[in-house]
This record gives sequence, C-alpha cells and structure tokens, in this order.
Amino acid sequence: MRGKNLFLIGLLSSTLVVTFSAASWGQMEESGSSTEASASRAGGDGSWDGSYVREQLVKPSVNFPAQIKDPTLSPDDVLLLKHREQQRLAAEAAERKRQEEAERKRRAEEEKKRQWELMLLKDPTILIRDKIHIGGIIDKEVLIGGKLYTIGNTYMGAKIVAVSPDSVTFSYKGHKFVRRVKL
Repeated sequence: MRGKNLFLIGLLSSTLVVTFSAASWGQMEESGSSTEASASRAGGDGSWDGSYVREQLVKPSVNFPAQIKDPTLSPDDVLLLKHREQQRLAAEAAERKRQEEAERKRRAEEEKKRQWELMLLKDPTILIRDKIHIGGIIDKEVLIGGKLYTIGNTYMGAKIVAVSPDSVTFSYKGHKFVRRVKL
C-alpha cells in the first residue's frame, strides 16, 4: 500500500467523510517499521542507535457537509418551507409563553390563598370583625343590628367580654378584638 494519502470513507447519518493522512506511509513500509522493530533497534543500554523510523501520528478529520437540500424543491418551495418552519416555531414560542403565564398566575393565586389561610390562623377575627357594627351602648348593653346584647352573649360566634362607654371587647376563637361605636 504505497501512497502519500490514505482515504477511508464511511456513511453515518447521511454523509460523513473521514480522512486519514500519512505522508510517510511508504517510508514506514519500506523500513518495516513497527513498535517491535523500533524497539529492537535500541541499544542494550536503552539508547537509540538512530536507525529507527519516527512514527507520525495519524489525525482523523471529520467533515459534515452543509445542509443537504432536496433537489426536487424549487427555490420558492424552499422559501415557503422556511416560512412555515418560522411560523411553527413562533406558534410554539407563543404557546410556551401562554403556558408560562398561566402557570405564573396559578402560582400567584395559590400563594395568595396560602397567605390568606396563614393570616386566618394567626388572627381568625378577620372573618367577623368588619361585619360587627355597634349601633350604641347603654350602660352594659350593646345595640348590634337592632338588638340589645349584654356581657356573655354571642353575636356571629363572637362572645361579648367587656363593655365600656365607647367600645365593646369581643372574644372569637381565643382572640380578642375591640369594636368602637361609630358616631
């Protein structure tokens, strides 16, 4: 096998060209060079006597051809295909963006709900506090919603704990809150 270049061509995927080059292929064959032959030319003390052949490294190079076009397509067909591909990619991007936005909104609603539940655990009086409107206070009786209540009575689940001349203290689920008379 004498020659300056050795080419090996193989197919992988669509087209793959592998090129091996050995400039001194012929020299290596003539001298019968191999690792054993080179080693046998070494002197007894491990030094080389200079009659060996230097082996060259063979580096493969891989060349992938540029985009292979279908020869049956006209330039207009290629342009149309590119345009359709761009539209498809744009539609996919828009759908991804819509899904991300919907996911963001869902997470924001879940976080808002979680914050509300946490706030209710810390202070359950939030549910009824703003629904209780004091109409007036007469001695130790309170006018709420057109009815009179005294200490110990409950209104909307909140127990009246104390009555002062301008406010009423309620207890609801272990938490106390105060409502004042609106003038």
